[in-house]
Amino acid sequence: MKIDILQIMQELGLTQKQLAKLMGVHPRSVGRWMKEPETIPGPPRHTLIAWQKLHRIGMAWGPHMIDIMTDDQKVRVREVVTHHIDLKRTEAEIKTLEEKLKQLKVEQA
Repeated sequence: MKIDILQIMQELGLTQKQLAKLMGVHPRSVGRWMKEPETIPGPPRHTLIAWQKLHRIGMAWGPHMIDIMTDDQKVRVREVVTHHIDLKRTEAEIKTLEEKLKQLKVEQA
């Protein structure tokens, strides 16, 4: 069964590099497949066909299309990241104050 890999890539909105990454192959392999579709091995061929069919019926076909976090989890992640940034800022301020304190002790000695 001959497939039009370029049409599938366009339909899925993928570049050669993106498709290669999703397939776990080198971009040159995808380039070769684009020139010689008959060289596409069975598993990648079947994967492309399946992705295209899923896409056409509006279903998630790739890992980038599936949201595995709930809204509550997203909020919690934002809180943790913000807290971490605040901690880093505070650590930097403490370090600056410690340096100033050392300098004052040296001047007093």
